[in-house]
Amino acid sequence: MRFTRVILDNFRSFDSLDLQLTGDVTTLYGDNGAGKSTILEACFFALYGSDALQRKETLDDIITKDESTLAVELWFKHDGNQYHLTRELSYSENSNSITKHDATLKSPAETYSGVSDVEAAVEGEI
Repeated sequence: MRFTRVILDNFRSFDSLDLQLTGDVTTLYGDNGAGKSTILEACFFALYGSDALQRKETLDDIITKDESTLAVELWFKHDGNQYHLTRELSYSENSNSITKHDATLKSPAETYSGVSDVEAAVEGEI
């Protein structure tokens, strides 16, 4: 699997990021705290949802502070096919909880909608 593009909106420390990943090998480098690990975490979150979070984290821990929505889009290639995965969260301060968690995966064969269907497709197809 090769990630080709990632877009982050309100994911941890990133208000907004659109990163094109070209070439056969990608290297992320930068100072400590620059966001290298966060970019990888976002990619794994897009693929695996809450299963990708660290042990004591919850979904509301990954939304940028003082924001109510989060979106991660991930484009990747696997076995010669191109995929586009979107995962979105909404957080309500009033209820102090996640009010929406949705995912969509566009594969060459079909489009999967909903968290359960997307996660089953990722685990089964990829």
